[in-house]
Amino acid sequence: MKRTPLRKISEYRRRELRLLSKAQAEVARRDTPDDERDPRSVMSGRKADDIAHIIPRSAFGRKNKHLCHQLKNMCCLTREEHKATENPAGRTMLLRIMQRRHGYDYSDEPWRGYV
Repeated sequence: MKRTPLRKISEYRRRELRLLSKAQAEVARRDTPDDERDPRSVMSGRKADDIAHIIPRSAFGRKNKHLCHQLKNMCCLTREEHKATENPAGRTMLLRIMQRRHGYDYSDEPWRGYV
């Protein structure tokens, strides 16, 4: 059986993956209560399944992709909450929760249109 060779990962993609993994670790630490071991959802407080981007990566454009991995654009959610907030109303609700909980400023683009 012939095997298809794996595609090499570009240096650009490798840098992006490194940024993402560092950001995800930081978000998990931020959203884990001191007396707990697992991260909790910012919406319900239940055990989180996903670390989600609030505003999708595509909204940042090609030149500003690195900005989508900021802590203020990521949060821990359950799988159901992640699916439920993949629309403008859900994103607005998440941004308001993050604003109240962590005091983040969402006055610049691309957040301005949601808050």
